Amino acid sequence: MYESTRNVLGLMSGTSLDGMDAAIVRFNKDQNQTWELIESFEFNYPNDLKKLVTECFKNASLKDRVDVAFARWTVECIHKIQSTCAVPINLIGSHGQTIFHEPKNKFTFQAGCLETIATQVNVPLVTDFRIQDVLLGGQGAPLVPMGDSLLFGDYEAALNLGGFSNVS
Repeated sequence: MYESTRNVLGLMSGTSLDGMDAAIVRFNKDQNQTWELIESFEFNYPNDLKKLVTECFKNASLKDRVDVAFARWTVECIHKIQSTCAVPINLIGSHGQTIFHEPKNKFTFQAGCLETIATQVNVPLVTDFRIQDVLLGGQGAPLVPMGDSLLFGDYEAALNLGGFSNVS
């Protein structure tokens, strides 16, 4: 039997390396496909991980170390959320940390080692959102149009300020 609601934990870190934002959103499979924010969390980037990621921007040979280190921190964040959250989490979407991103060359790499997270968290997991979009000629932000439409549909444009800024 299909459940009519799902609690999804979304995880996102930005290029500014300030931290990870997380939100639990309940999606209702009703006629209007409604959703509601259940809870949100914020985690500061650990100094040692921030240093490793910064070094990796200059030295690509560190990407495997960053991949595993970021995944371990992600698991820590998920476990903290699970220990305080009042609702069960049915699905996790983890963006990972963008390390290299060259959509013109059809290349992108997000650290966050799916295998490390999946083996330590007993919840279905979705990652690597950017890759297929980049391979198909996009800029690697396939979820942005839907989010912008749902959150800012009444506006003509939305300005996103972060490690990079962009307009939708």
